[in-house]
Amino acid sequence: MQTRDDSPLHVLYIGADQDSTRSGAAGIERTCDHLSTVAASSRADGLKTLRTREIACVAYECDSRGGDDGEFEFEFEFESDSGFESESTLEFVDAVHERKPHVPVVLVARDAGSEALAVEAFRRGVADYVRAGGEVESPWSTLVDRIDDAIERSRVERNRRRSVAVVENGSDLVCAVDDDGVFTFAAPSVEEVLGYTPSELLDERGLEFVHPEDRDAVRETVRKLVENPTWVPTAEFRVKCADGRWTVIEATCHNHLDEPTIAEITVVGHEGDDETEGQCQLRALHETTRRLMNARTRQEIADITTEAARNVLRLPVNGVYFHDETGDRLVPAAVTRHGEELFDEFPMVERDDGNVWRAFRTGRPQVYDDVTTDSNASTPETSIRSELVLPLGDHGVFVAGSIDVADFEDRTVSLANVLAANVERALDRASRQDELKARERTLAAQNERLERFSSIVAHDLQSPLAVVSGNLDLARTESDDADRYLAEAARTLERMQRIIDDLLWLAREGREIGSVTTVELSRVTRFAWGHVDTEAATLENTQIPNVQFQADEDRTVQLLENLFRNAVEHGSTSRSESRDDSETSVDHDRTSARPEADDPLEYSPSDGDVTVRVDAGDDWFAVEDTGPGVPEPKRDAIFDTGYSTSADGTGYGLSIVETIVTAHGWEIDVTDGVDGGARFEITGIDSLEWGVEAAPQSESENKSERDDDSETDDE
Repeated sequence: MQTRDDSPLHVLYIGADQDSTRSGAAGIERTCDHLSTVAASSRADGLKTLRTREIACVAYECDSRGGDDGEFEFEFEFESDSGFESESTLEFVDAVHERKPHVPVVLVARDAGSEALAVEAFRRGVADYVRAGGEVESPWSTLVDRIDDAIERSRVERNRRRSVAVVENGSDLVCAVDDDGVFTFAAPSVEEVLGYTPSELLDERGLEFVHPEDRDAVRETVRKLVENPTWVPTAEFRVKCADGRWTVIEATCHNHLDEPTIAEITVVGHEGDDETEGQCQLRALHETTRRLMNARTRQEIADITTEAARNVLRLPVNGVYFHDETGDRLVPAAVTRHGEELFDEFPMVERDDGNVWRAFRTGRPQVYDDVTTDSNASTPETSIRSELVLPLGDHGVFVAGSIDVADFEDRTVSLANVLAANVERALDRASRQDELKARERTLAAQNERLERFSSIVAHDLQSPLAVVSGNLDLARTESDDADRYLAEAARTLERMQRIIDDLLWLAREGREIGSVTTVELSRVTRFAWGHVDTEAATLENTQIPNVQFQADEDRTVQLLENLFRNAVEHGSTSRSESRDDSETSVDHDRTSARPEADDPLEYSPSDGDVTVRVDAGDDWFAVEDTGPGVPEPKRDAIFDTGYSTSADGTGYGLSIVETIVTAHGWEIDVTDGVDGGARFEITGIDSLEWGVEAAPQSESENKSERDDDSETDDE
């Protein structure tokens, strides 16, 4: 005979003294290999061992005196701390049954034994009374046989009681737990109700399968049941099934802990009726709502939704779609495992595509008993038959499906609508939080820009104001050169106006772009060139690539204008030659954008008029000039707001360029041009496409365009 896991059965052997205990335990183990003895030389030690070890049978050795008169004495007594001092052998048997009623007791007599003792022992529930020792040739083989019989009878009776419970309760869930709440038995019907095989439950703690919110109530019921063995309570609690869902069990509990052949709490239960199930689902949905409202992201909300629909509403095939505004379609955000198994790839729903989009567009729930009969079905080629589509406001839809026709009961649809309404509110809340965070970030950025701009205005306008004031004073005192001084003041005021315009653009526009359209590089290049003072510069028109890409056209023109203006200001000689020698100037190779009064810088123009060319590649375009270029140590600084190495520059042109590039998701880099000048390369333009080579445009045609634009501006 072996245990369920094929380990030896433990027999507790209590001898009259230490020598008897050792010899008896050794005799049993020599006789068989399926029993393992645990020795105890006193009754008190034996009772302690029962509490700490799994014992299959107790073999208790007693010596009797007095013969047929039924009177007997004992060679030893309980220790004083055991509570059984001077008590009889039979009272010890009662003590064993009180603690472990399902463990059989076999009395072992070393002497002739006592008939009176045997009669009373059987009346008290002793499994057997055996003589061992004396003139018996095989003193232990008989005892081993009787112990085996006692264990088997106990097991058979225990299973009989369980079988009676199973038969009496039909297909209901029948199981048993010991006094520690560990499963000791589970009827085959448990698989039909919960999805577990009986072997999966054995040796597991029952409370681990009970919903966390119901565990305290279950503990309290068990506590009262142990205190009142005759009480037969009925309890309702949620149990986790093998597929992850929760189901309500109505269970009746019976205390058999004191019955020798049972020693368990028997639980007979069944799934709750519709009313009970509905109440449980509402409680679970209430809990789900709390989780939804505490969720921080849309993805977390989608995951909670699919989990609740599967576990609470018993919709194993379900998913959440979010509306993608860019593509104007519905994109799956969360899908259950069963849903993924039905689809190789969970489909996206394009605009006006079937009943899923219809539910989203109209905002009305859609229930289809059989999608194969609906010409507008979104999933006609799958095994899905029933379909439930619930809109989630402007956020998207919740979709559930089933391979059975008309599989959604009215109660399920009603509860699903409750869930969808809560999901929509949670998504609204998450969107408001996102908008609030975005607004806070925008305000913080605006405050940062305003703070920076206020500093820039105070610093960068102070110097040209001083120049204007000085020239006006000179015009008043030196009448012969008044025109020259006034012209210089006017030119300085013009530069101040450009600074103010650039500052206003940065403050108002920031890093946002407008509508995106198809932009032709050749067209916007010529347009931008015509709006920049380029008298001393040349554009290589024949080299302009005929490519197009997606961008904000106005911003792209502005980007090119600033790059062209930067090339002219830093590479042309005509502008510097017209300047007065007394005017403070800035060297192109100096790092300081704002030289101190005692540190005058000299302007170093290029040797001749600058040439500008525009180039393009697979995902980039570039503006390159033949000017002096940008030294490598200063290439990061030139994009800083207010940085300029030209006396006529505002210091904001390249900052605006970088802002526009970043707003489009592109990148800009500064390198050396082919002829040693500066090359500004804008990369990361995924939408760039090459077209047919554009016909070259002559400089006269280009000049005509500028004149036309100038006339239009004048008008």
